[in-house]
Amino acid sequence: MGDEKSIENLKRLTGKTQVPVLRVGTQTEVGFEPEGWKAALDIAGYPASGPPVRGRVKADAPMSLPPVKLYTSADCGGLCDEARNVLTARSVKFEEVEVSVSAPESIEELAKLSGNTNVPVLIIGQRVQRGFDAGLYHGLLDGAGFPRAGGPPARQ
Repeated sequence: MGDEKSIENLKRLTGKTQVPVLRVGTQTEVGFEPEGWKAALDIAGYPASGPPVRGRVKADAPMSLPPVKLYTSADCGGLCDEARNVLTARSVKFEEVEVSVSAPESIEELAKLSGNTNVPVLIIGQRVQRGFDAGLYHGLLDGAGFPRAGGPPARQ
């Protein structure tokens, strides 16, 4: 890594100075978690074996959508509202988990999944997106097969 500028860029990208970092499209994986890396590459169309997914999947093949969870808190404010709005506008069914001191298990669960307790955190299947960025959320939802508003329905 080396120089301060590289370290600052890494911290801005991931919120940490931990390596390794895998960036596939708009998704970033911090640290080496084999399942996380595999999922990121699979979603982007680079499966562990065989040709890219786009070349293997038949148009009429059923595709199941992964579960979606959104971790929020009462004091999150506008960022959590915006995260909810992106999911709602795309008619994504999601489980909202409110992280609070009155539910310490929610804090532990979030820390285990995301590496910290900052919210919002979006989980799509095995993918973890810390913070809120509408473009990243849309990219993850697109990659997982969720339809955009007014677009064709996702294959079920």
